[in-house]
Amino acid sequence: MSIFSRFAWDHGYYSPDIDITWTGIVGPNVAARGVDGPDPMHGPAVLDPGGNGTVPAFSNTGTWADETDIRPTMLSLVGLEDDYQTDGRVITQVLSSVPRALRGTENLGACYKQLNGGVGEFATNTLLAESAALASGTSSDDSKYANTEKLLSTLSKLRDPLAQQIKTTLSKAAFDQVAPGPVAPIQLLACRLVVLGSKTIAPH
Repeated sequence: MSIFSRFAWDHGYYSPDIDITWTGIVGPNVAARGVDGPDPMHGPAVLDPGGNGTVPAFSNTGTWADETDIRPTMLSLVGLEDDYQTDGRVITQVLSSVPRALRGTENLGACYKQLNGGVGEFATNTLLAESAALASGTSSDDSKYANTEKLLSTLSKLRDPLAQQIKTTLSKAAFDQVAPGPVAPIQLLACRLVVLGSKTIAPH
């Protein structure tokens, strides 16, 4: 982002052909799996050039990862750590040998992406709900908007602390070698329920 007194430019928009891109990871302990995702002819830029679809709808093939995941993955691969609580997680799907404490956390990590990712299911569903709410109502009836705002506030209060708990769990597993134990399935269930809750308010 570049800002000065007469100009502000922000590269960003919700559109699958912009938000879905690629990264390449190679090196020791990286599994040689080739392309993990759709080939160029089956990506959103070709299938949905108008940008009318959603990112989750075009992300059913391959491993979902965000930019925030690259840093913890690199740190894990080179055996380094620091005291920064990342918003990402180690992309265990690209590792040829997953550290013991991280084994079995793939489902939790995948749900965390849908819960906390900027274009994940939760974010997409709430964006759709908010957009529909803003377009609803009349000069005498704004009830749909008011009700949607209440639901969004409730979902936010559920999502925020849960996302913090999950990323702490995944970070401890990755860098402190503390296996999640019985907390992982509990957090996974809660994660799935909150994501499902966001679907119920999104227009279909």
